[in-house]
Amino acid sequence: MQWQRYCEVIGRVDLVNDERYRTVTGRIVNRDALTTELGHAMAMRPTRAWIEELEACAVPCGPINNYRQVFEDPQVRYRGMRIDLPRGNGGTVGTIASPLRLKQTPPEYRRAPPLLGEHTSEILSEVLGKSSEDIARLRRSGVVGR
Repeated sequence: MQWQRYCEVIGRVDLVNDERYRTVTGRIVNRDALTTELGHAMAMRPTRAWIEELEACAVPCGPINNYRQVFEDPQVRYRGMRIDLPRGNGGTVGTIASPLRLKQTPPEYRRAPPLLGEHTSEILSEVLGKSSEDIARLRRSGVVGR
């Protein structure tokens, strides 16, 4: 029923009767074509308008946010879900905090996600046992960047 209500709301009742999309399996198998069709319809109105209309018809939905939108969300701000961690290059990176709020054992944030290639030499030497000459050769041949 949700599929039918969704198609009605977006003005694509034709998709309900399309043999390719009649069943859940059909919608999965034909996902690429269906996604294209739905994308065209959904692009016609702003997200907020769709959410209001779909919620009014009991069709579960929600926005797909980019990182900026996520971190601007009032609930995300209130819960302190963004944490800025220092990077080795002197900058900082915003990342997602743990949603768990444990009084006696709060999560620790030891380091930021690494920059591309930041620990390559350490991994190659300490974990894989490569010599500095091996690493230099791998870099020259383009097998390993930076």
